[in-house]
Amino acid sequence: MRNLSMRNRPPGEIFTRAIAVRPNTFDRATRSFTGAVLATSRPIRVRGGIMESLDLASAQFPESLPLNLDHHSDVRSTVGRVTNLRVQGDELIADGRLTADASIDWLAERIADGTAGSLSIGYRAASVREGAGRSRLVVPELVHAAIVSEPADSRAGIRSADNDDDDGLDEFDDGGTDLYGDVAQRNARVRSLCRTLGLPREIEERAIDGQWSDRRIMDQVLERSGGADRIRSTRGHVTLDDPATFRQAARDSLLSRMTGEEPQGPARELAGLSWAEFHRRYLRQAGHNVAGLSDHEVIVRALSVSDIPLMAGETFNVAMRRPYEAALSPSAMLAGTRNTPDFRVQTEVLADWTTLQVNKVLETGEFRHSYISEDGERYSVFTVGGITDISRQAYINSQGRFGTMSDAYGRRLAADVNDRRVGYLTQASLAGPTMRDENPVFYAARNNIAPCDTTSLDTIIESVLAARAVASKRKGAGDVMIGQVPTFWLVPSEFEGTALRAIARVTATTSSAVNPLAGLLQVVTEPRLVDTDTSYLACAPANMDGLVQVGMEGGGPYTESRWAFEKDALQLKIRLDLGFGWIDWRSWTRLDHEVVTP
Repeated sequence: MRNLSMRNRPPGEIFTRAIAVRPNTFDRATRSFTGAVLATSRPIRVRGGIMESLDLASAQFPESLPLNLDHHSDVRSTVGRVTNLRVQGDELIADGRLTADASIDWLAERIADGTAGSLSIGYRAASVREGAGRSRLVVPELVHAAIVSEPADSRAGIRSADNDDDDGLDEFDDGGTDLYGDVAQRNARVRSLCRTLGLPREIEERAIDGQWSDRRIMDQVLERSGGADRIRSTRGHVTLDDPATFRQAARDSLLSRMTGEEPQGPARELAGLSWAEFHRRYLRQAGHNVAGLSDHEVIVRALSVSDIPLMAGETFNVAMRRPYEAALSPSAMLAGTRNTPDFRVQTEVLADWTTLQVNKVLETGEFRHSYISEDGERYSVFTVGGITDISRQAYINSQGRFGTMSDAYGRRLAADVNDRRVGYLTQASLAGPTMRDENPVFYAARNNIAPCDTTSLDTIIESVLAARAVASKRKGAGDVMIGQVPTFWLVPSEFEGTALRAIARVTATTSSAVNPLAGLLQVVTEPRLVDTDTSYLACAPANMDGLVQVGMEGGGPYTESRWAFEKDALQLKIRLDLGFGWIDWRSWTRLDHEVVTP
């Protein structure tokens, strides 16, 4: 991460400080450590010669923080958590535990044997108070902790609990800490660097005597050439040097390849690369050596050692959602939506407002008591989905253009949801699902099954008007009229033309020729309705609950991806958590078509 002077830091930027964890507190068996020093309040010198201290006493600490590798913020780099953050003296102390994931066994071994173990914090400046001279006090807002290889203190290594002999003056820099064990070797390198950069002799000697890092030497070049001002003037500019920015740009670039849409922002730079160069750039950004590798070797290497398979799954998911939503059948508009946090059966309590009593207040000033009838219908979700493979050959040849595949899978998933929705509606020989009262939705005693005389358009209109009138007079448990009138007419595709003619507006020359049904209903055609002699009247879901489609919180289809070990293929697993329920039968009416013989 870039660690600039506070005056040059963009708002909200995360800063870092590093210090070494005491290794004798690490328990190899439980992968835990206690009393680790995350930061101190002692001053460190930041860019510009300003001495910066952390006001730990005024800071608010969360219950826990994610423990990441090298300040990377992606999920795969989160290797544990630190807890029990507290201040002891001038130190911020915490306990921590690594995850049990076998993929980080190497990290646990390196901490145990002392090879690794330096800790760092990432924080934002909650407040800053300028002090005397060139000093300031910062109240930190902690974002994460991290295990790093290069702590800010150039002398810091893995310390034991009784070896803490630093002078309290740490050099705070962004990756320029020197790790040379031989002073003479280091000085020779620094002298060569200064002369290559054309720095004056006094800067060269000061760099050696002051034990400056390479980064600090570069700062001198920037200050003397006016580069520092240029950095300040462009501090809001986003570049691909930042790992998070680069990954987002790579994701957006891959999405543009899939969908054919024009990329925006930093993604434009990557979108212009060839398919092989895109992977080559991704590997280089991650620190991999790609020298001498052919194009197809670079692509396969990227699939096996980087997080490109995960990113491909993310972009495939985004590209798939659009055709999925577009391919949902018209009947989806008649279903309300519900979300559930888990797979357990949920009971939705329907508070029947019709049981509330609103009466004239008695002469004695007393109000009459009433109650709300609470009855609930149940629903739950299940999972649908599948796995599809993109072979190594197809991946290399595709140039990232998976738009056809994502479109196809989105449409296939939508078709399955459509089939299940209509199947739920028409189950039990068109009676519908069984409700909590042990009767189906469409039940003669409910008076929500009506005949529709299809002898002529006039008889159809009269039948629909009669069914709407009955629906509008339905009452709740309190014997109070609900007053909702159906506004949708769900019909099979074979009946669409007749239904449209039945609601059409006509230019009438006499009052008797006016179509009374015109403008009262919206025809919704569902080709999956198998019974061509049945249609439905429904209230708008926003006005009255009826059929609902249930999903898991977060919603929509979800894609996981990986580079398969047993085969050369990118595997995509697509799943959708789905369910259906029926909240109130009063909002729907089934019309049974029949020809009435005089």
